[in-house]
Amino acid sequence: METLQLKDIASYLPYGLKCHAAGEYIDNYDLESGLKILTVSGTFTDSYGERYIEAMYDGDQYEIFFNTDFFPILRPMSDLVKEIDGVVPIVELFKLYDSGSFGGNDRIKKESFPVIDYKWVHYPNINKNECILRYSVNDTVQSFRYNPELRRFLSRDDTYRRALGVAYQADLFDYLNAHHFDYRGLIEKGLATDINTLPK
Repeated sequence: METLQLKDIASYLPYGLKCHAAGEYIDNYDLESGLKILTVSGTFTDSYGERYIEAMYDGDQYEIFFNTDFFPILRPMSDLVKEIDGVVPIVELFKLYDSGSFGGNDRIKKESFPVIDYKWVHYPNINKNECILRYSVNDTVQSFRYNPELRRFLSRDDTYRRALGVAYQADLFDYLNAHHFDYRGLIEKGLATDINTLPK
């Protein structure tokens, strides 16, 4: 059975990662608010080599055993095409990718490339998923994609069927980390909680 590793959550920690817990370290429920959602504040290893998460709830700090009792709360990658707080994440990523903001270069601004559509696609015959945003450039249709299998963003000229490059991938992953997207597949492995399953 796969277990959660610190490297799986480390990139989320600067961005107010939320979690919930099980086991003896925290009473997971209270009658007034239901499931306790904590904010991770740090990690430590005790003298026996056991790793713990430090997390805050309502001004109180808790220590949660990392390997079995800690469940980070993340967004599935399919949420890239959902409106969240007034924006659609894949559109925001596309703007970041094509905004000219990387390294002060002189690329054409995103507003010159109207978005045609975006969708999360499942290909059942090969059991593959992909997030695709299509946009127009002059007389061509191009796409900006996230491929979960490759864990990377891709771009393609769909009209002429040729691959285009996507530079500065780290900046795009910073966005995924800041918005707690599960690009490591932890939800599917049972190591994290899908934010959409929490009580409202």
